[in-house]
Amino acid sequence: MSWATNDLGMSRDSMLTIILLATVAQFVAQPFGAVLGSRWNTRKVVTVLLVLEIPAMPLLFWLISTRSFGLTLLGMVIARLPHVMFYALLAGMLAQAFPARVRYTGISVSYSAAGMLFGGGTPLIGQALLTATGSIVPVVGFAVLMVLLSLYGARALLARTAAAEERDARAADATQQPPATSPTPTR
Repeated sequence: MSWATNDLGMSRDSMLTIILLATVAQFVAQPFGAVLGSRWNTRKVVTVLLVLEIPAMPLLFWLISTRSFGLTLLGMVIARLPHVMFYALLAGMLAQAFPARVRYTGISVSYSAAGMLFGGGTPLIGQALLTATGSIVPVVGFAVLMVLLSLYGARALLARTAAAEERDARAADATQQPPATSPTPTR
């Protein structure tokens, strides 16, 4: 918003309208992430969605730099779609990561800590990079870095959850096996 209005000269009203329209598109698209995750391998869907965000970030800023209402809106929508679809999967990923007795606390702490450490500081870091360099390129690089960290963290969480589920399934199978009987001697 700051870059588009202060540096590029776009009107604040136009940018707020673009953000509103992109948010409506986000609202419509977000459930499709959960649908994709329930129909296909969640790890692959998460990987594809986050990898799609990597080129979407530079594209977003490039389209904003055109100062065109339509192209800026297109960039906002393109950049948001894979992000919000991943976000739809995140709730299920976190629910699977914690046992039922601590699930609410685990999810709450995860969301709060991530929001505090990354979400809250991101606009400040982006503005500091823009102010210090006078270029949007470091901001784009920072956005791509955040996507890469999300990709690494999400894949690690899914791998850990899958390993725990496999271990629990083996333990359950071992406790449900009938005891081995000794063969009856034949005469």
